[in-house]
Amino acid sequence: MLFVFLGISIILLELVIIKRNYETTNSKETTKKYFFLPMTTLINVCIVLLGLILNVSIDSPYALAILIGMSVGLVGDFNNVSINENHRSFILGSFIFILSYLIYSLALFYTSRGFNLPLDVIIISGALLLYALSLKSNWDTNYVKRMGNFRLITCFYPIMLLYLLSRAIMNCFQSILPLFSVIILTSGIALIFITDIEFSMDKFFKPVDNMIGPILYPLGQLAIALSTIVLPI
Repeated sequence: MLFVFLGISIILLELVIIKRNYETTNSKETTKKYFFLPMTTLINVCIVLLGLILNVSIDSPYALAILIGMSVGLVGDFNNVSINENHRSFILGSFIFILSYLIYSLALFYTSRGFNLPLDVIIISGALLLYALSLKSNWDTNYVKRMGNFRLITCFYPIMLLYLLSRAIMNCFQSILPLFSVIILTSGIALIFITDIEFSMDKFFKPVDNMIGPILYPLGQLAIALSTIVLPI
């Protein structure tokens, strides 16, 4: 009961911050542009941590892995303050989020009870094949050339993201998590996937007006955080 009260209060606070994050990201308030996003991630870290402390986590090893991955992502969110103005920050941020997604993937590898060779081979190979074909056909285009020195790391980043998405899909077929947790977990990862696509389009292709990533990313993180909790559903 205590966790439900605290959880609802925290989520309502986060929704207010997400709204503010959306408004500032799509405005000229550059001094506040990256202030609210780390706050939303910090709230999601607190949700997972409270679940562990109050012993309402679905599975402690899974929740702990998500806590570590989300904490790493929090560092990346603070790094985002200068990610568009500083090349070094972009490289560092890419490595941080690759590490965060790797930890998430290991957590999902655990919850799906390891590999299911037929499904894993189909999902991962299919995604990598489509990605490789797309990369090959676009490597010398202006779109990829705009990435400049970021081409290699920018091209590796989606591989990690695709692998994370594939592990989420695998949990839909076999998982130690309850069905509702699997649904919100997969939804959260899908929201993060869409956010990263939008960010890539905005940075390397064409500026995006009224970006929805400032809403989708924290909601995705919130869904992942809630997937670690025993919900009364």
